[in-house]
Amino acid sequence: MATEARTSNRRWVVQLLVLWGVQLVDVLVVTSVTPAIPALIADTGAPPGAATLVAASAAMVFAGLLLLSARLGDRYGHRRVLLAGLAVFGLAAVTGGTAHSIGQVVAARIGQGAAAALCVPAAMWVLLRLSPQPGRRRTALAGWSAGGAVAGVLGYVVGGGLTQALSWHWVFWINVPITVVLIAGVLLLVPADPADPGVRLDVWGAVLLTAAIMAIVGAASVLQDGRVALGSAGLVVGAALGAAFGAQQRRAAEPLVPRAGLRDAHLRMGSAVSFVNTATTSGIAIVVVLLLQNALGLSPVTAAVAMMPLSGSVVIGSVLSRLPALTSDSVRPTVLGLLAIAAGGLILALRHDRIPVIVVAMSIAGAGLGLASVGATSIGTASTVGTGESGSAALGLLNTAAQLGNALGVAALLGLTALPEGGTSVGFLVVTAAGLATAFWVHRSARGTGAG
Repeated sequence: MATEARTSNRRWVVQLLVLWGVQLVDVLVVTSVTPAIPALIADTGAPPGAATLVAASAAMVFAGLLLLSARLGDRYGHRRVLLAGLAVFGLAAVTGGTAHSIGQVVAARIGQGAAAALCVPAAMWVLLRLSPQPGRRRTALAGWSAGGAVAGVLGYVVGGGLTQALSWHWVFWINVPITVVLIAGVLLLVPADPADPGVRLDVWGAVLLTAAIMAIVGAASVLQDGRVALGSAGLVVGAALGAAFGAQQRRAAEPLVPRAGLRDAHLRMGSAVSFVNTATTSGIAIVVVLLLQNALGLSPVTAAVAMMPLSGSVVIGSVLSRLPALTSDSVRPTVLGLLAIAAGGLILALRHDRIPVIVVAMSIAGAGLGLASVGATSIGTASTVGTGESGSAALGLLNTAAQLGNALGVAALLGLTALPEGGTSVGFLVVTAAGLATAFWVHRSARGTGAG
């Protein structure tokens, strides 16, 4: 019996390593591309506004398809959807690795976003299914979070190192062997799960949401290049598609966004904070990478090393959120985190031409992100709406809000930095204002919702 138990435990650990690897590659494809953006823009002859599309295209598709993908797992089986997502990852890697135009690069990024949308909910579902005991579940979730944190730190260095030593194409090529290993691991180690053909899919909702985000991000890109008429038209189209999505959700029999979740004040607050968290910090990260390379003349590797404190301090902020003084009230770490993000933005607005100042500001903002992310998740998942599916629905909405913030925040900040006079400082001041306003709103609203 003891031998069987040890064998079972070893198999479980290996299964976790495979699933943690999925989380790692999901985050790695986001951060590793960031330091490569100046090189690929120059190499493909793309206009500066293309940086917005490269940076935000993966997140915008991820956000639009995430909720639908969770339902795909219920309908067709999560293992099957996970394998499909990994296959799309591989295809996107080859597309990016062989790219010679900005259109091909953006197509590869869109593929990466779609793959992440397929993989993340499926891998999380399998992870929880394989770890039903409380102790094992805590271990599984801790490793999942750690995989994301490690990828956040390593992504900048990997992307900068590959770009400088080889070329930006290798930021995509590196994902091919990783994907092959993960597919083999899933095939050999992850058991199949039953499908439910009766699950209904809100495909139109996902199409409208994704199209609305793509129109807004595309508009921000062309506005950055000075094409005001086309960019303004894109914003109008995006707003119209967003309105159509809202109307469709009210009529849909099985809406993409659960109505019960929208009625819950905790989940609305958690989702709003998740949006602001990534809208501010993702935008800061992209703008700072471009500053370090284009304005301050740093190499991709040096710029990547300068970015590492951002990801490292996210881990520190997450750990601080578990202090006894903060665990009793989930609003407290949320407000403190948002204030720290605002402080980081203010420092950068005042002085963003010195590397030590940038590193300090990024560290403060990163710690704030760690604090506010834990707080937002705690608030959002405090909902008592529904039973078994409420937790997964809440996590789905929180993740979708975060990816929406990632895509739209990057687009907005890069658009502001393109202003002729002081645009970069204006962008950082917008981050400060967003952090302060959201912190004030959370503090005031918590009294009425009972969040805490």
